[in-house]
Amino acid sequence: MNSKQCLFQAPWSEVTYSITNFQQNNQFFTYFELNPSNGQIRVRLPLYNDLSDTRRYTFTVTARDGGNRFSSQNAQVTINVLRNLFPPVFVNTPYQTSLAFNTNSNFRVFDVNATDADTDVSCHYILFIAV
Repeated sequence: MNSKQCLFQAPWSEVTYSITNFQQNNQFFTYFELNPSNGQIRVRLPLYNDLSDTRRYTFTVTARDGGNRFSSQNAQVTINVLRNLFPPVFVNTPYQTSLAFNTNSNFRVFDVNATDADTDVSCHYILFIAV
């Protein structure tokens, strides 16, 4: 085996990943984990458990190869958390209507509308009588 072939074999060809710096929130390791073998960052616990309401996690991942004279490279990583801060709000409430006792199934009763400050989307609901 020549020296060029050695570069493509363990431990020189093995890359390991680690978090070397994280900012602002020491809760990072509570909610995220980094797989040192493949660099995958995964959610460890649901983010709605984070009562600090952190919206951004910023940290540095270091990739390092093996061998006697290792090399490494850093990458800045930012995870932006899109939080659901506001519940939907119904428009023009309360809703009230009257129906004849012999109203047929699948009769459209009325529409209700809700807005959500977390999005630009208005929610539109249609109420039907189902038998």
